[in-house]
Amino acid sequence: MGIKVRNINPVAVERIDKMAGRKGIQRQEFLKKQIKTLTFFVNKRLESIIWKSSLTRTYSGKRLIVWKSNKNMG
Repeated sequence: MGIKVRNINPVAVERIDKMAGRKGIQRQEFLKKQIKTLTFFVNKRLESIIWKSSLTRTYSGKRLIVWKSNKNMG
């Protein structure tokens, strides 16, 4: 899948190129790795939100998650 990003500040592109250069990789590879890292942390954040929005119970030494229901949701 391809992603195109347009109208980026030239100074930002220069900074990205410098960061990629310090790692010895091309801009495209650098940005791919940054997106992969971003999605990892977004997923971790979502897991944290889900964990905090659930109730936990212990049953026979095992942790169970009991979801809170929101009756106002369509």
